[in-house]
Amino acid sequence: EHSLIMSEVLCCPAHVRRFTSELCFESYGVPAILYSPDCGLSYYKHSPTLPDGISITSGFYTTRICPFLNHRLFTNKAK
Repeated sequence: EHSLIMSEVLCCPAHVRRFTSELCFESYGVPAILYSPDCGLSYYKHSPTLPDGISITSGFYTTRICPFLNHRLFTNKAK
């Protein structure tokens, strides 16, 4: 009945996304899912008008630094 926006870690393995999609579609009847890296959702939420910037996210085991240029996430430059 409702679509789902799912945040995921940067460079999440494809099999995790497939399993999550299968579970949501078949078990819960979700009509659509949008996957986005957590750093991207955070950056666009807090800096929607700034074209360039950095999003720093930290978790239990990792810290990620994600650069944005012209509103675009550069995954090859993320650390």
